[in-house]
Amino acid sequence: MANLNTVVFFALLTTGLARKAALSSRHWGTNIHFTSGQPGEVAQIGVGFRIVRMDFSWGRTEQVKGQYNFSAYETLYNEQVAVGIRSYWILDYGNAIYTGSSMTAPSTPEQQDAFAAWAVAAMLHFQGRNVTWELWNEPNIPGASHDLGGWYPYANATAYMDLYDRWMAAVSQHSELQSETLVAPASAGIPDDFLEACFARGMLKTIDAVSLHPYRRTYPETVIQEYASVRALMAKYNPDKRDVAILSGEWGYSTCSFPNGTSMDCVKGAQTGNNTYDDQAKELARQWLVNAMEDIPISIFYDWSDGGSNKTYGEDNFGVVENIYHNSSLPRTPKPSYHAATTLQSRFGERAFVQRVPVAVGANASDTDAYALVFEGNHAAVWKVDGDTACSPSQRQYTDCGFSGISEKECLSRGCCYWPNQHTRPWCAFPGVTNTTGAVAFALPDTSVTSLDRVDMYNNPLPSVQRDAADEKFHLVADDTPQYLFPASG
Repeated sequence: MANLNTVVFFALLTTGLARKAALSSRHWGTNIHFTSGQPGEVAQIGVGFRIVRMDFSWGRTEQVKGQYNFSAYETLYNEQVAVGIRSYWILDYGNAIYTGSSMTAPSTPEQQDAFAAWAVAAMLHFQGRNVTWELWNEPNIPGASHDLGGWYPYANATAYMDLYDRWMAAVSQHSELQSETLVAPASAGIPDDFLEACFARGMLKTIDAVSLHPYRRTYPETVIQEYASVRALMAKYNPDKRDVAILSGEWGYSTCSFPNGTSMDCVKGAQTGNNTYDDQAKELARQWLVNAMEDIPISIFYDWSDGGSNKTYGEDNFGVVENIYHNSSLPRTPKPSYHAATTLQSRFGERAFVQRVPVAVGANASDTDAYALVFEGNHAAVWKVDGDTACSPSQRQYTDCGFSGISEKECLSRGCCYWPNQHTRPWCAFPGVTNTTGAVAFALPDTSVTSLDRVDMYNNPLPSVQRDAADEKFHLVADDTPQYLFPASG
């Protein structure tokens, strides 16, 4: 292990403090599960997404020890780059010829050295092509009970960081790889304990970005506080103050439904709340916008296509398009979230975020639950998430107002909602927001702009708004659906 430590130390010396160029601009993207799409499919993706995340399979590309075949990924790369899509590849999973199973993580030094050698061979093959390389997928969860990732048979940061160190040691032996973009650990959720264990082992001295999967039942805006916590934890283990970015490497909202089409909580798989198609579209738009505000250079909305036809199963309903292929002219039927992605990409994809400006709601001059994000060129995105409240068993976010076993009388006396004898929400919870519509006002930093055109999140025109001469603000009605404003020439 002494030689490994020496090589890793060399890697530290050659790693700069500044952010990698590939992470200096913003890319909104999606996740796929193929190396050869249906005719026209990659072109359809390219309309709304600028980067695509995909498993780069060890077991598939090294079927004879020491012999590598990357031809399938070469085809995928060429097809993507032709329509302006960057590649974000996950170096992942086991290899039966080394670990006995395609899902068993490499745990012995010999297995990890073989993985590292394969990973470096892949990186050398695609060196200089602006690929983002990620080590594993969701290693903080055990992989024994599912086939979507994790670390089989037992999730643990020690084994993962052993593999990480060997990967970094192998990379450091090739000066031509020093400009490649390396990210990790692709954690499921934002697990403070797992992240801290990785940071304590020195990850922040060599990694270019910390990749997270911030899935949640709650609104996208709730991630803001969690990002702040992660940054505080990173600061604790980053004394050299390297500019290590945070990536939103995978995060989506599933659209499960009853046979009659009514939305529902998924009965199996990921739990991301009760989402209609329009809800999913709002969440995609607000996720990307919040991430832009939070300086998240890569945001991957999961998933490109529904995984199957079971409308009650979470993994089958994450897509921004439906799973049935039609033809090369219209490969897959878009959900509203696809149109939300294409609108946001065309309006803001190439525009740098400038600042969040205060939004007045009623007597509140700066409502923290209302958002006006200004991008270059005086383009703005506006929405709000507060409003009228009521008790609803299908509300997305539940804030506990009592305790398990609380009486109905005591719960109601607190002004809260009572749902006893169940486990999917608190027995006693504060009322949820049921109507977010309300008047808002905001001012652009550029006071020369007096008129703004508007579209909704699907690019449908809305009435223009004029700046009020009395308070120099733009007044409009907003809700939890983002609307986009821009000078008439934009």
